[in-house]
Amino acid sequence: MLLFCRLLLISFSFLLCIFNTQVLHSEEKYPEFSLSKNIMPLPKHWYFRAEDLDKFKEQKFNHSSWQIRAINKPWHTQKELRHFTGNVWYRLVFNCDICVDYDGDLALLVPIHYRGAQFYLNGILVKETRPFINRSAPLELGKPDIILLPRNLIRNEYNVIAIRMGSFDYNSGFEGILYIGTLPQITNKFVQNNLYYGFLIGINLFLSLYFILLYYYRRKEKFYLYFSGMAFSFALWAAGYIGIIFWILDNRIAYLVSAYCGSVSIVICAILFIHSFLSLRYNLFSKILLSILFFLLSYCTAEIIITGLVESYRMYLFRIFLLTCIVYMIYSTILCIYAIRIRRPHAVKILLGIGAAYLFIFVSVLTWLHIIDSTPSSIEPFMAMIFVFALVLASRYAQVFSDLEKTHSKLLVLDKMKDDFLAITSHELKTPLHGIMGIAETIMDGTCGPLTVKQKQNLLLIQDEAKRLNTMVSEILDFSKLRAGKVDLFLEHIKVDQVAATIVSLLTPEANKKGLSLILKSSNHCKMIGDRNRLSQIIINLVGNAIKFSDQGTITLDVESSSNCVTITVSDEGPGLDVSDRERIWDPFVQADNPDNRRSGGTGLGLPITKYLVGLHGGTIRVESEKGKGTSFIITLPKEPKLSGIPRIKNVEEKHDTLVLPQETTPASIAQDESLAEIPYYTKACILIVDDDEVNRNVIEGFCATAGYELFITHDGPTALQLLEQHNIDLVLLDLMLPGMSGYEVCQKIRQSDKYTNLPVIMVTARDSASDMVRGFVTGANDYITKPFTRSELLIRIENQLAIKQMLDIERSMAHELKLEQEINLNRNLFQRSIQLKQMATQIMTWERVIKEDMEIAKAFQLRLMACPQHIPGMNFHVLYQPLAELSGDVYDIIELKPGVIRIFLADATGHGITASLNTVKILSEYSSVKETIHEPQDLLTFLNKRFIQLFKDYHIVFTCLIADVHLNEDKISIVSAGHPPLCVISDGVVNFVKPQGPIIGLSADYQYQPIIFPFKKGDNVLLYTDGLLDFIYTQNMHSKDYEINEYDVLKEIIIKHNSIESLEKLCASILGVGNNNTKAYINDDITIIALQKE
Repeated sequence: MLLFCRLLLISFSFLLCIFNTQVLHSEEKYPEFSLSKNIMPLPKHWYFRAEDLDKFKEQKFNHSSWQIRAINKPWHTQKELRHFTGNVWYRLVFNCDICVDYDGDLALLVPIHYRGAQFYLNGILVKETRPFINRSAPLELGKPDIILLPRNLIRNEYNVIAIRMGSFDYNSGFEGILYIGTLPQITNKFVQNNLYYGFLIGINLFLSLYFILLYYYRRKEKFYLYFSGMAFSFALWAAGYIGIIFWILDNRIAYLVSAYCGSVSIVICAILFIHSFLSLRYNLFSKILLSILFFLLSYCTAEIIITGLVESYRMYLFRIFLLTCIVYMIYSTILCIYAIRIRRPHAVKILLGIGAAYLFIFVSVLTWLHIIDSTPSSIEPFMAMIFVFALVLASRYAQVFSDLEKTHSKLLVLDKMKDDFLAITSHELKTPLHGIMGIAETIMDGTCGPLTVKQKQNLLLIQDEAKRLNTMVSEILDFSKLRAGKVDLFLEHIKVDQVAATIVSLLTPEANKKGLSLILKSSNHCKMIGDRNRLSQIIINLVGNAIKFSDQGTITLDVESSSNCVTITVSDEGPGLDVSDRERIWDPFVQADNPDNRRSGGTGLGLPITKYLVGLHGGTIRVESEKGKGTSFIITLPKEPKLSGIPRIKNVEEKHDTLVLPQETTPASIAQDESLAEIPYYTKACILIVDDDEVNRNVIEGFCATAGYELFITHDGPTALQLLEQHNIDLVLLDLMLPGMSGYEVCQKIRQSDKYTNLPVIMVTARDSASDMVRGFVTGANDYITKPFTRSELLIRIENQLAIKQMLDIERSMAHELKLEQEINLNRNLFQRSIQLKQMATQIMTWERVIKEDMEIAKAFQLRLMACPQHIPGMNFHVLYQPLAELSGDVYDIIELKPGVIRIFLADATGHGITASLNTVKILSEYSSVKETIHEPQDLLTFLNKRFIQLFKDYHIVFTCLIADVHLNEDKISIVSAGHPPLCVISDGVVNFVKPQGPIIGLSADYQYQPIIFPFKKGDNVLLYTDGLLDFIYTQNMHSKDYEINEYDVLKEIIIKHNSIESLEKLCASILGVGNNNTKAYINDDITIIALQKE
């Protein structure tokens, strides 16, 4: 095999020599040819003379003293012509074979040339691309053009084309080769070229405009901006490079900006795009590279503005730009490979897209540096790259919408789960509260016997605390519904001054208890359209906060009216707010007080709820406060907001506010309730109570017993339906959440019977969302009361429904109107849910990004644990580290144990991903604790083996490893292995494998590891690797014709084949086959290679 490889190298060298000979021979051909086709390229090599004499235009001339140079390469870079500033001549001899059958004119198609030129045919001037004055062209470039060659000047044999031209802006020659042919053919090619490249430029301008508009609406995704800049820069550069810019704007400055500034901008935008699109952080190298490119762009732009030329840029910096392009090519390839390794979406497509452009850049730079002789295509490779990038962006955009559709379906399920959670939470929290409040109220009435003063005080405390807790629960649920967009506004005409007066009368007793004065200032006729209950909630929240946080002074509620709005101001003389607290108070669960010395309780949701409700009305709220001087909240509400709420009545009318306040439990109220029992109507009313909670049943029974109703009580739906058949029931109090059959189902079955069409059903539940209310009414309920409630509230509702039962016509009309309103409510809820789904989709995308960032942090942490110096004096080394998953089971550690001694640790834990990475953390931790204190590698490995068997046996951590001590001063390596693959030693071109004996760590506690020592002299190479490399080699070659694959033989062949590569990095890459498109498909394990070379 070694002989075969040597023969292959000899054969390749022989072919290379033949190729070079052919190239040299082709360069020595004389610049003469025969025109045998209608159109054909002129030869690259012409006779050349760096001297300006008029006789050089003549047809007959001796070329023996002339040089032969390529017309498409600059001549000013030659050492002997570097300071030459005059005109030069090019001459070409050709025979016209087609002139025998063709009588028309011929023509030349010339590209951009660096300064205007004169074209002579057989001694006659046929064209000046720029007007010559005193045998010199102006400092302008020659634009692409058609040079007419008249037929009467052409002979069948020995025609001479002579060109006089100079240099300009440290550039010379033609941008490409020239074409000759018949005038119609040349004209057709000229038009086709301009249309073709103009079409490509137009596509890039369109892409630039499209993606800049896309960035305008998606500012966070900056790769749209960078791609737009790259497409625009390409269009700019192509217009200058091809010369189309001269037909748009025949101006030197325009050309220089498009050709030079555009070329640098392409590279800058490409780097920014790749980093942004692949979500890769900018490292120090990328920042330096971008800094160099921005400097080149700034310098070039400044020189164009100041001098109108780029002479110094081309003389001193253009070569740096070309070298930067090569560095960018390599760096971008590494970035894409890294992105592929960390599983960045579309990274493979990006790598394929830039491949064509990289090939052109590489060939162009080698051509410009005179390493190769080639004329590579320029526009098409870059266009292919941009087209691929555009396809990647389009596919990503389509994928986002596809993912959103999938997420939308998932969110529908999540939305249903959330609704169920809110319903269950409200029921489970409010139902016990209702029982506490109801039982306390029943005991306070004296139903269970007389009470002492102390007992009444304790019961009042229970009621107050229960009400406080109920308020907190209501705020939490209310805030959840507001955030979810599930709050509907029931619109009607409101007299704000009357609502304010009612609230003042309601809260005055509470203010008086703290020694505060509550004053109302209002103007008459403060009318607006809004939700009465929500407006009351807004004012109560603000006035309640003022009472809660004030210890003295006056609280003022001011209501003012203007032509278009109503202004409500709540002012107090309390402690005031700091400047920093004026924004914090609007955040959920935040209060201005310090949590450690808070003056009052609460959830911190009152102001956020108030702000949401004001916003729903189309208004604004702001705060004015100064520490120690009180606070003022100013609300501005439009009188006729453009809201999509639900009207309470078809024709909105004025409605006088007669808010009925809950009564306190006093002997007078008890007497009033007892008087209800004396009315014959109530003594005959029969009520069915359906509730599965015993406490709630007892509370409702106690409330209704005081009114003298006849009661039937049950805990489930089927029994309730049986009682309806057996007794003459006048009204049903129905809980929603019942075992077996829900309250909705019970109500539906009641309404299915014509017998119970007009039977009043009152839903009694803790579920207070609008959707639950709508559903209750749709199933046939007549009223809906939420827990907790007072006795007076329940009895009033029962009284109303029993009275309505006697008025069938009114009841039918009201039921019809309720159904219409319920349908509107339902539609409104669906619309608001769609808004919520959009918000939740955005949040889920944020969560996904956070998870990816966490994985990157975990990977960075694992890499940080592995020590590796930047440089080791006396030894070259390279580490190729390629995990199979995001987190690897391979770990390594390289330290300088003492001067001249390098210790290398390489381990391979079982498994991949998170499990293996957790084991590697323990491995590295244990190794790091003793790696510098135990001097002999065999003692260190024996210690690790005992350590993991004794202390970590429950973790079942099993791994292979090796420790190699490289003694640079003694030219030797001492190595000890625990089941690790053999290391590869390359010395004097001979490859050998060395395998120390030793079991895997964690299997045998009594084994004493022994080292192997071998020489390591100057020029020797050593490869340390994990078994993932052997698995890779086996998998890659398992389909070969050799049925028995020896991985070590294959590895040996690869090393021998690439042993001439001086760079260790390239050697490792060659072993792994980096650059092969199928490489990734064969990797099924973590791979780590550590290559060493003695200097």
